[in-house]
Amino acid sequence: MPTEGYPLGWHTPPVRSHYRANLKHLRGDLDRPKEEGYDSQTMSLGTKNRQKQTAEICKEHLRTTYPTQLVLVEDFIREIEGVGKAADVANWAQFTDLSHNTGEMLKRVDERSGKWLKGEE
Repeated sequence: MPTEGYPLGWHTPPVRSHYRANLKHLRGDLDRPKEEGYDSQTMSLGTKNRQKQTAEICKEHLRTTYPTQLVLVEDFIREIEGVGKAADVANWAQFTDLSHNTGEMLKRVDERSGKWLKGEE
């Protein structure tokens, strides 16, 4: 009996329901508990939208944290993003991690911007 082209150990073509069951298992997103920092609304956004959202959160945080140093804050933002055609909001991803925890991200932004504003970087 020819077994070429079938999965290992199968002598007949697999039934479609086997594939469906295996895909559900491999996806791993069924009945997944919500983890800390997991935001379903944020996770459903596309990559570009998520990058824009991350950039806006970071920039707004910097502007509200250092209201008396807005000129320096804008310089810091331009240094992170770039200027003109070289501008890229994806550069804010250096402050994020896999948990998508906004608090941790803003903490990293604060550390880096504080050093930059003091001239240490």
